[in-house]
Amino acid sequence: MITAIHPLIDAPAALATVENGHSSGKVVIKVA
Repeated sequence: MITAIHPLIDAPAALATVENGHSSGKVVIKVA
């Protein structure tokens, strides 16, 4: 499990991205 929480504002988006990545078999973390 990868925990990369940048600002708290991006936390929900980051978690959603990680979950989507797991569904695809890969983990993609988008940091704007």
